[in-house]
Amino acid sequence: MKKTLIYKIPLVILIFALSSLSALFLLVPKSIVLDRLLTDRGVVLIPERVRESLFGIRFEKVFLFFKGEPVANPDLLTIELKPTALVLSALCGKGYLKGSISLSGNARLRAKSFGCLNRAENVDGELKLERDRLSGRLLLEGVDAGGFTIDRISLVFKGRRFDGEVDYGKIKLKGGGDIKLKPGKLYDSEIDAVFRGLMGSLIIKGKLGNISVQFR
Repeated sequence: MKKTLIYKIPLVILIFALSSLSALFLLVPKSIVLDRLLTDRGVVLIPERVRESLFGIRFEKVFLFFKGEPVANPDLLTIELKPTALVLSALCGKGYLKGSISLSGNARLRAKSFGCLNRAENVDGELKLERDRLSGRLLLEGVDAGGFTIDRISLVFKGRRFDGEVDYGKIKLKGGGDIKLKPGKLYDSEIDAVFRGLMGSLIIKGKLGNISVQFR
């Protein structure tokens, strides 16, 4: 009898822990928990309105900052917890950006006519991240490179390398480079690329959160 009771104790503790976590998840506003997690990573999210559901949060008219710098201002941002992934969706006019992170850490991102980034007028593409390898394509238009505007950047990612084309005024450049991804801290991922043309070279290097762009 006593032996049976001893075997049941871990099960009782597990059930109690799961019940407590479930109650905490339902009772504590999810936006407060998310705000704490984002703030610890240098991200500040300021919405006009917040609405919560059982497994999701909906932010309306959002201003997003990273380390004090404005990053994006989507009309609508939703974050949902699914059985197999965390799903994010941002709407901007008729455009959208959708992403998901699976339990294994792999991620997918899809964008179409998304124009709510502060340093790009338009984003299109589809990317897939598996461990530290990135594949897919990305198109950026009207990119603010700090002092000058790049009309168009078209990139194709192939694991730890990428190729692409750049349009800067009437200048066309081709090239590529390396990207060292840090899945846990994407903004700390490093990029080193050169695009060359008849009129000079465009050099892009540094961390994703602080990229240096030079035309020589």
